[in-house]
Amino acid sequence: MKKGFTLVELLGILMILGVITLIAAPAIVSTNKKSIDNDYVEFKKTIENAAEVYVETHLDDIDVINLKNNGSSMDIDVSTLISSGLINGGMKNPNVKQDVNGNEKIANQQISVTASKEGNVIKYTYSGP
Repeated sequence: MKKGFTLVELLGILMILGVITLIAAPAIVSTNKKSIDNDYVEFKKTIENAAEVYVETHLDDIDVINLKNNGSSMDIDVSTLISSGLINGGMKNPNVKQDVNGNEKIANQQISVTASKEGNVIKYTYSGP
């Protein structure tokens, strides 16, 4: 008796693997998309939190004084946050496509946070890619 698989058996296995792939591929793509979206939300929170720390540590800055006392708004640029040491300029924004070397860092992007006073609360709003 010969050992091995018949052509029909091999085709059946290939069809089963194809069906499994068709079922699993959309779930994997969806999970990857959710992961990228979650990374971007966390990235934005990190920048907004750094801006909040900047406002709370630069109380003698005239813009911060106006924000806290007069309710005016102020823009805090990412370069200011980097130079203050609150964030790392080498961070990567998950929403921005990097080149082949991965050189698109936040230091090269136009990112800012607008701090505005609403009632007694200061609200921080991310603006950028």
